[in-house]
Amino acid sequence: MESSEETQVIYLLESVDLVRKTGVLKIKEDRKYAHWIKLKVSISPLLIYRIRKKNYRGLGQNKAFIGCEYKSSLNSIKYYENPFRLVEFAPDEHSDIPLNYRLELVFEMLSEKIERLNAFHKPVVVGYKNRFLKPSQYIRFIQILVTKKQSECKWRLSSVS
Repeated sequence: MESSEETQVIYLLESVDLVRKTGVLKIKEDRKYAHWIKLKVSISPLLIYRIRKKNYRGLGQNKAFIGCEYKSSLNSIKYYENPFRLVEFAPDEHSDIPLNYRLELVFEMLSEKIERLNAFHKPVVVGYKNRFLKPSQYIRFIQILVTKKQSECKWRLSSVS
Protein backbone atom coordinates (compact mmCIF):
# COMPACT_ATOMS: atom_id res chain seq x y z
CA MET A 1 0.00 0.00 0.00
CA GLU A 2 1.22 3.47 -0.78
CA SER A 3 1.42 6.06 1.95
CA SER A 4 0.36 9.05 -0.14
CA GLU A 5 -2.22 11.32 1.46
CA GLU A 6 -4.43 11.23 -1.64
CA THR A 7 -4.86 7.45 -1.51
CA GLN A 8 -8.34 6.75 -0.12
CA VAL A 9 -8.71 3.28 1.41
CA ILE A 10 -11.99 1.60 2.41
CA TYR A 11 -12.01 -0.73 5.45
CA LEU A 12 -14.93 -3.05 6.19
CA LEU A 13 -14.82 -5.35 9.22
CA GLU A 14 -17.10 -8.07 7.90
CA SER A 15 -17.31 -10.50 10.82
CA VAL A 16 -15.82 -11.05 14.27
CA ASP A 17 -15.36 -14.13 16.44
CA LEU A 18 -15.31 -12.68 19.97
CA VAL A 19 -14.09 -15.94 21.55
CA ARG A 20 -11.08 -16.45 19.27
CA LYS A 21 -10.52 -12.69 18.87
CA THR A 22 -10.30 -12.97 15.10
CA GLY A 23 -12.23 -11.50 12.20
CA VAL A 24 -12.45 -10.94 8.48
CA LEU A 25 -11.44 -7.52 7.18
CA LYS A 26 -12.10 -6.37 3.63
CA ILE A 27 -9.95 -3.59 2.13
CA LYS A 28 -9.91 -1.80 -1.18
CA GLU A 29 -8.67 1.44 -2.66
CA ASP A 30 -11.36 3.96 -3.50
CA ARG A 31 -10.91 3.96 -7.26
CA LYS A 32 -12.71 2.60 -10.27
CA TYR A 33 -12.35 -1.17 -10.84
CA ALA A 34 -10.63 -1.76 -7.49
CA HIS A 35 -11.26 -5.19 -5.98
CA TRP A 36 -11.85 -6.11 -2.35
CA ILE A 37 -9.04 -7.94 -0.58
CA LYS A 38 -10.13 -10.21 2.29
CA LEU A 39 -7.77 -10.68 5.22
CA LYS A 40 -8.11 -12.89 8.27
CA VAL A 41 -7.00 -10.70 11.17
CA SER A 42 -6.49 -11.06 14.88
CA ILE A 43 -8.29 -8.31 16.76
CA SER A 44 -6.69 -6.31 19.54
CA PRO A 45 -8.06 -6.54 23.09
CA LEU A 46 -9.09 -2.86 23.07
CA LEU A 47 -11.12 -3.25 19.86
CA ILE A 48 -12.75 -6.43 21.27
CA TYR A 49 -13.59 -4.47 24.43
CA ARG A 50 -15.20 -1.67 22.38
CA ILE A 51 -17.18 -4.13 20.25
CA ARG A 52 -18.48 -5.97 23.33
CA LYS A 53 -19.37 -2.83 25.27
CA LYS A 54 -20.95 -1.18 22.21
CA ASN A 55 -19.01 1.98 23.08
CA TYR A 56 -19.07 3.89 19.79
CA ARG A 57 -18.05 7.30 21.08
CA GLY A 58 -16.32 9.22 18.31
CA LEU A 59 -18.03 7.37 15.47
CA GLY A 60 -20.80 8.83 13.34
CA GLN A 61 -24.46 8.25 14.12
CA ASN A 62 -25.67 4.71 13.28
CA LYS A 63 -22.08 3.56 12.75
CA ALA A 64 -20.65 0.43 14.34
CA PHE A 65 -17.30 -1.31 14.10
CA ILE A 66 -18.75 -4.38 12.35
CA GLY A 67 -20.46 -4.12 8.96
CA CYS A 68 -19.81 -0.42 8.22
CA GLU A 69 -17.51 0.89 5.51
CA TYR A 70 -14.94 3.45 6.63
CA LYS A 71 -13.10 5.49 4.02
CA SER A 72 -10.13 7.72 4.69
CA SER A 73 -6.64 8.53 3.51
CA LEU A 74 -3.89 6.53 5.17
CA ASN A 75 -2.75 9.56 7.20
CA SER A 76 -6.15 11.04 8.09
CA ILE A 77 -6.32 12.44 11.63
CA LYS A 78 -10.11 12.10 11.83
CA TYR A 79 -11.09 9.12 13.98
CA TYR A 80 -14.72 9.08 12.77
CA GLU A 81 -13.58 8.66 9.13
CA ASN A 82 -11.82 5.38 9.93
CA PRO A 83 -11.17 4.10 13.48
CA PHE A 84 -9.02 1.15 12.31
CA ARG A 85 -5.28 0.55 11.97
CA LEU A 86 -4.01 -2.57 10.21
CA VAL A 87 -0.68 -3.96 11.41
CA GLU A 88 1.09 -6.42 9.11
CA PHE A 89 3.67 -8.75 10.65
CA ALA A 90 5.92 -9.77 7.75
CA PRO A 91 8.61 -12.42 8.34
CA ASP A 92 12.15 -11.73 7.12
CA GLU A 93 14.09 -14.36 5.15
CA HIS A 94 15.32 -16.14 8.32
CA SER A 95 11.96 -16.31 10.14
CA ASP A 96 9.51 -19.19 9.77
CA ILE A 97 6.58 -17.30 11.35
CA PRO A 98 3.79 -16.92 8.77
CA LEU A 99 2.62 -13.53 7.53
CA ASN A 100 -0.22 -12.35 9.77
CA TYR A 101 -2.30 -9.27 10.49
CA ARG A 102 -3.76 -7.53 13.54
CA LEU A 103 -6.58 -5.00 13.49
CA GLU A 104 -6.56 -2.35 16.20
CA LEU A 105 -7.92 1.12 16.84
CA VAL A 106 -5.93 3.97 15.34
CA PHE A 107 -5.05 5.51 18.71
CA GLU A 108 -4.33 2.21 20.41
CA MET A 109 -0.56 2.40 20.54
CA LEU A 110 -0.88 5.30 22.97
CA SER A 111 -3.89 4.34 25.09
CA GLU A 112 -3.72 3.44 28.78
CA LYS A 113 -5.52 0.62 30.58
CA ILE A 114 -7.69 1.49 33.56
CA GLU A 115 -7.51 -1.39 36.03
CA ARG A 116 -9.14 -2.06 39.40
CA LEU A 117 -8.50 -4.84 41.90
CA ASN A 118 -11.23 -7.44 42.20
CA ALA A 119 -12.22 -9.39 45.35
CA PHE A 120 -9.24 -11.73 44.83
CA HIS A 121 -6.82 -8.76 44.65
CA LYS A 122 -6.14 -9.34 40.96
CA PRO A 123 -6.20 -6.46 38.46
CA VAL A 124 -9.21 -6.39 36.11
CA VAL A 125 -9.44 -4.09 33.09
CA VAL A 126 -12.46 -1.80 33.44
CA GLY A 127 -11.75 0.55 30.55
CA TYR A 128 -9.20 2.46 28.52
CA LYS A 129 -8.13 6.09 28.58
CA ASN A 130 -7.19 7.74 25.29
CA ARG A 131 -4.24 10.06 24.94
CA PHE A 132 -4.13 12.93 22.51
CA LEU A 133 -2.13 12.13 19.39
CA LYS A 134 -0.03 14.30 17.13
CA PRO A 135 -1.16 14.24 13.48
CA SER A 136 1.91 12.16 12.54
CA GLN A 137 0.77 9.37 14.89
CA TYR A 138 -2.52 8.68 13.05
CA ILE A 139 -1.39 5.94 10.70
CA ARG A 140 -3.83 3.44 9.15
CA PHE A 141 -1.28 0.83 8.02
CA ILE A 142 1.95 -0.30 9.69
CA GLN A 143 4.30 -3.05 8.57
CA ILE A 144 6.52 -4.72 11.19
CA LEU A 145 9.36 -7.05 10.17
CA VAL A 146 9.47 -10.25 12.26
CA THR A 147 12.94 -11.75 12.78
CA LYS A 148 12.28 -14.48 15.39
CA LYS A 149 11.67 -18.14 14.66
CA GLN A 150 8.65 -20.04 15.99
CA SER A 151 10.88 -22.28 18.12
CA GLU A 152 12.23 -19.21 19.96
CA CYS A 153 8.70 -17.96 20.66
CA LYS A 154 7.56 -21.34 22.00
CA TRP A 155 10.66 -21.61 24.15
CA ARG A 156 10.01 -18.18 25.67
CA LEU A 157 6.33 -18.92 26.25
CA SER A 158 7.06 -22.29 27.90
CA SER A 159 9.84 -20.84 30.07
CA VAL A 160 7.52 -18.10 31.38
CA SER A 161 4.73 -20.45 32.49
